[in-house]
Amino acid sequence: MPRAAHLERFAPEERLLCRVARLDREDHDGRVRRLLDGPIDWDRFWGLAQLHEVLPLSWAFLRADADRRARVPIDVAERAERVYFATQIRTNQRTEEVGRVLSAMEAAGIEAMVVKGLALVLTIYGTDGLRTFDDLDILVRRRDLDPSRAVLDALGYRTRSVPRFEEVDHRFHDLQYFRPLAGRLECLELHWDLWDPRQFQSAIDGFWQRAQPATIAGASRLVLSDADTLLHLAIHRTRAPLRLRFICDVAELVRARGAALDWDALVSRAESVGARTALHVVLDLAAQLLDADVPGEVLRATSPGPVKRAVLERTCGASAMFRRASDDDVRQQPHLVLRVLEQDGALTIARAGARAAVRKRSKWRYNRRLRTPAGG
Repeated sequence: MPRAAHLERFAPEERLLCRVARLDREDHDGRVRRLLDGPIDWDRFWGLAQLHEVLPLSWAFLRADADRRARVPIDVAERAERVYFATQIRTNQRTEEVGRVLSAMEAAGIEAMVVKGLALVLTIYGTDGLRTFDDLDILVRRRDLDPSRAVLDALGYRTRSVPRFEEVDHRFHDLQYFRPLAGRLECLELHWDLWDPRQFQSAIDGFWQRAQPATIAGASRLVLSDADTLLHLAIHRTRAPLRLRFICDVAELVRARGAALDWDALVSRAESVGARTALHVVLDLAAQLLDADVPGEVLRATSPGPVKRAVLERTCGASAMFRRASDDDVRQQPHLVLRVLEQDGALTIARAGARAAVRKRSKWRYNRRLRTPAGG
């Protein structure tokens, strides 16, 4: 099926979202104009853009051309403009905060790396409020955990008095740290690895060896290499809700750096950590939904068998991306536990499913203890 035909099965609002959630502001084939000429349920478009966390990115596309902007209802345009600039202001504040944290760590002799959301903003999207993210994520070596905690404490960061189960159950980052920043609590996660080694093999030593410099808050800092960023995005998505934001990350990275990537090394690395399937899913989605120019030989080299491919399409592929819980509920249906299918090998998947069941029980017990008064 030609890539352009993949979107035709979706509703107009979904097709429009996929056409405008990208950095390239040109309507190269006129499809955005034709969609805007047709009926668009703008309330639904807004809900989808918010749910998939691409509203600032999508609005940047629509506002870049006067004719496109004029076709957006005034109330929608005004709300989108406010979100766009608020995101920009917030991103600048958080960039300065990360710079402050990294400078303090450097002064303490700690080598640290910015990862995930802010790293993508600064290396791929730019700082003009296009990419939202949840937390500040800092990676340090395991041996530097204690001094890193001391640095965060000196900067005013504190953990919750009663941590959530999701924090205490983590195998690759600390409890979440919080500090007031510009009228709200900023959350920072201190990582010593980037994924659960029970699900995918750790590759952290190689990440440090291949790290590359980037300018963050006016200073040269370390970030993951482009290939390692792609691998991390693929694995991170297997434990996250189905959101177009994560596919945009992959598509924009491929567009910006794909020509220079060592794709063979990336595929080999994915296979070594058990993430060949996960890598295929995100690259295939980036090609289908956002026209990313992913090499066909890479998709073929990472593709699972036809049966698993069909199951993945229903649980985490394009067919699942916009599936609604009901006619008046845009939340997606595939349960997060089904994402274990993105792992490689039947035995690995079975073990992951068993761990998910045990984890669910452990979470219930943990939360039950929190609700039970002492001595009750």
